[in-house]
Amino acid sequence: MKRRVSLALLIATALLLTQMLAPSPVFADGPTTMPVAASPTPAPTNPPANFTPASTTLTSVSAPASAASTTTASNSASSSSSANTTANAAPDPYLLFNGTTYRFLSDCGIFSNCTKSATPIQAAINFFAQNAATIVANDRAVFVDGGTYRENISINGLSNFSLRGSANGSRSVIDGSVTIANSIGINLSAFTVQQGVAVSKSQNVAVTSVTTNQIKISQSQNVTVSNSQVTTNDATKPAIEVEASEKVHVENVNLDSFIRVDNSAHVSIIGSGVNAAFDLLANNVSALDVLSSGNLTLSGDSRVTSPSGLVNLRAGGALTMARGSVIDASGIGNANGGAVNMLASDAVNFYGTILARGGTQSGNGGAVEISAHQVNYDGVIDLRAAHGKTGMLLLDPTDFFIKFSGGNITGAALSSQLNAANVTIQTSSAGGQAGNISVQDSIAWSSANTLTLRAHNDIYIGVFGTTIANTGAGSLVLRADSDADGSGDIEFDCACSQVVFNLSTGTITFFYNPTATLLLTKYENPTDFSAHVLLNSSIVGGNFTAYMLVNTLQNLQDMNTNVNGNYALGTDIDASATNNDAGFTTAGFMPIGDGNITNFGGIFNGDMHTITGLFINRPSTDYVGLFGSTLSDATLKNVGLVSANITGQSLVGALAGQSFSIVSNSYNTGAVSGIKSAGWWGRIILALLAIPTTRVR
Repeated sequence: MKRRVSLALLIATALLLTQMLAPSPVFADGPTTMPVAASPTPAPTNPPANFTPASTTLTSVSAPASAASTTTASNSASSSSSANTTANAAPDPYLLFNGTTYRFLSDCGIFSNCTKSATPIQAAINFFAQNAATIVANDRAVFVDGGTYRENISINGLSNFSLRGSANGSRSVIDGSVTIANSIGINLSAFTVQQGVAVSKSQNVAVTSVTTNQIKISQSQNVTVSNSQVTTNDATKPAIEVEASEKVHVENVNLDSFIRVDNSAHVSIIGSGVNAAFDLLANNVSALDVLSSGNLTLSGDSRVTSPSGLVNLRAGGALTMARGSVIDASGIGNANGGAVNMLASDAVNFYGTILARGGTQSGNGGAVEISAHQVNYDGVIDLRAAHGKTGMLLLDPTDFFIKFSGGNITGAALSSQLNAANVTIQTSSAGGQAGNISVQDSIAWSSANTLTLRAHNDIYIGVFGTTIANTGAGSLVLRADSDADGSGDIEFDCACSQVVFNLSTGTITFFYNPTATLLLTKYENPTDFSAHVLLNSSIVGGNFTAYMLVNTLQNLQDMNTNVNGNYALGTDIDASATNNDAGFTTAGFMPIGDGNITNFGGIFNGDMHTITGLFINRPSTDYVGLFGSTLSDATLKNVGLVSANITGQSLVGALAGQSFSIVSNSYNTGAVSGIKSAGWWGRIILALLAIPTTRVR
């Protein structure tokens, strides 16, 4: 028994001597021995993907002579066996680890009160910092779990760095600032930082559930800031500032100041709640996407520059661009202007300024779309180009009223806008609205730009002598029934309501559905607009065309009731029913104009639509095609015949059996069969043709 006790005492004495002779880390304000080891803590469950194990040797350190203490980790696999202590060290505590993981398990005021695991967990560095500690990790991965961190932390040279909150899920606190540089991956999660976070020259940066007074990130690749609170208490200081980064994503962040993004590529900002309002300063970004699930307000001090870029503002509720706010997507040099989209489920209230001009040397103007159930417009959009084509502004609401007051836009505002952009106003029937456009305030412009009113249903012009006038080379397009359901017309309130183009060299084009009577079919009763359109008498042939819309196969066949009318396809036509359908004989479709008694003498404008599956089987008939025969003053244009199957005797063609008229920008991909003059046209006397694609047998 005595021998066993002596042996135990001998072993204990040897262990004690070993611990006394072993080197210890040096603390400026604390003991020179490590605290009693606790049981090992499990390793992080999700280490960085690019983490590489390194040395786990504890390296001794010397206290720095400067006021700021330093914690340094080296890559060396071996280290000095003795501690080098400076007598007059700075009071700030510090530690140096070489690839060893020491995890502190509780908060502590000084290191001597900390409980830690004495066993290395993995080749990474976990540290507890107090009083302006600086960590130089030399390409190691750093994980920080829990604790309260005094004053400032400066970190660089990492492969990965994570602030992940405490092990029990509570938030940790840094009573100062965090500065991180030169890291592949940075993860800041569940922390409160009193004086801000700065990150630079990193690849992936994630800031999640962090409360601080400022976040600055620069020269990084993928940046995500989410579910955080940024309170600057200073309206002149940006709450979030990102510079020279690739992809920047800000989501569900509450802030009391503005967001600033400079010289970055793809930027997305997603708001939360029912009302997201902020100032945004975005300089030289390639693409910007701002989204709110509720209302979104871009405040008046907002400035966005995205040369030739793409800017999207989207809201689940109402979207407001306040007066004074500016988005500039203009091209530089030879570049085209960019694109700006403002989309909302409820309403868009546009009072700001959008620029998307072409470059000063060449390049076309850009495009702007404002789309919502309701669009209220009293801002400025400039899409001009000094040496190119002016861009397009699209307003896309449901019903739309142009009124002196109480409408969606005034006549004066629209007139001014037409001098800086082509304008299309396009309505739909969403939300139970009819999709009408009502012009109750006069419009006048002098530029060569085009005004297009494209109504889902009707277009109304007039009240108290309303006029639409151009004195330059501008054009006007009025398109009713944009959904091609057969209802939709152009209506003038009185004879004093007019389209006045007597001093314009531009064109006027109407698309409408005529009204049938008891005695006449719809195409036999075209609307006479002559009392409402004042033309330029110096233009030969006039500068006005009113097209009756062709929306169905039956409409197409009914064109035979008025072979001198002007027609336009309102949609693509499926003509496959012409092949032995109950509504047609075995001969299929009857050509428009038989070449003997009737010949088509009007205008047929396919408006870039197609007719598919047209079937005609008249092997003993001449003048066979969609049009049997046309006169010299007829025009056929902008139509494609797809998979047509046409059979006739002579003068057989897919588009026309015989045409003395102008044919342009049209084609056929089907089969044509006849004794002579068979092809995609039978015999064309005068034509401006697109290259046809056809098979002749």
